[in-house]
Amino acid sequence: MRGEGSQMKRMKKTLGVLACICCASLLWLTACGGKTDTNGLQTGESPAGISEGMNADAGSGQGDKAEAVEEGYIFKDSDSTRLTEENVRNLDYRLLYLARNEIFARHGYIFKDEGLQKYFGAKSWYAKNSAFNNEISDIEKDNVELIERYETARKEPAKSQGLPLGKYARFDLDGDGKPEEIQYSLSEGSDFDLTINGVAVHGSGTNLEEGFSIVDLDIMDGVKEIAVQEYGPSEDYRTTFYAYGGGKIIEMGQVQGLCGTYSRLPGDGKVMAQTRFQILQTWFYDDEYRINEQHVLEHVAKPLYLSTFKEQYVTVQKALTLYAAPGSQEVAVRVVPGDKLLLVGSDDKEWCYATTANGVKGWFSVEGFQQVRELGIPADEVFDGLNFAD
Repeated sequence: MRGEGSQMKRMKKTLGVLACICCASLLWLTACGGKTDTNGLQTGESPAGISEGMNADAGSGQGDKAEAVEEGYIFKDSDSTRLTEENVRNLDYRLLYLARNEIFARHGYIFKDEGLQKYFGAKSWYAKNSAFNNEISDIEKDNVELIERYETARKEPAKSQGLPLGKYARFDLDGDGKPEEIQYSLSEGSDFDLTINGVAVHGSGTNLEEGFSIVDLDIMDGVKEIAVQEYGPSEDYRTTFYAYGGGKIIEMGQVQGLCGTYSRLPGDGKVMAQTRFQILQTWFYDDEYRINEQHVLEHVAKPLYLSTFKEQYVTVQKALTLYAAPGSQEVAVRVVPGDKLLLVGSDDKEWCYATTANGVKGWFSVEGFQQVRELGIPADEVFDGLNFAD
């Protein structure tokens, strides 16, 4: 099983040679019986969007943060020591993806992916070896197999994969080369406690995940984060992020979705969540959050959020005016019963954006959840084909 992926890591010195490569999917590489080939497609971030970790078992062994970061191993001894489920079970799929590639990089494997080659090329321990014949040791094969099994599972909610997240881990969160002691416990009801190096925070949620995930939201800041996920009362997924630094736990904020499923973590300080619109019907949009200087997530507001339902056409049942812009009195088009409309998106406040069958674009407004303002009646009486979930 062989892998390709990439990520970057900030040192206190600038690494100008690295660049984030943003694309919609990545190639997985697998290694089988010492052979290498490409299999499948990894959705989500580009190689440069994969998070880099420190030694998840015992740290880098160096007190100096810059040196620990430069060394940049996820599992420092994965070439000589068999990893256990306890080592890998709390890492998200990007960290696991990179850890799998790290095993081949140690042998000087020359990666076809440009972003991955740049990432490993910046490591002090990496040296190209064109003579590498893809043969790896039995220990390395076992580690690749274990990592890949969890990597695949972590792309979906942990509860459905039979590989639960752990409640305990040792992992370097603040980039000082020393692993933190991380403990997560659930109490009766909807409460949990997250403890890092003896410092605890209390939180609550509905249908909480049994363990926590370790993620990397900004590959340039030397910090890893903790994600606590909940499934909600009716698949109303949410994730709360925490960071650790200066002996304190920072609650960074909460977004909709689960890591690896509906929340995409490009590794550039952003969280791309799939958020449910608050008006008209049950539909979703790609939402953006960014880490600010206080290492807290801030929402990036936009005038228009595009629906993830790319081709949702509804049939008009009542005549309705579409306006040229939100708040404008300029008429774009008047639609009549029988017309088809493509629902494109909304400002998620009161205005919805739609396109007619012949390409004319316009806006209509609602009050509350779905009262069409112009007509004073519910949207499901104006349009046939709206989507409503329980």
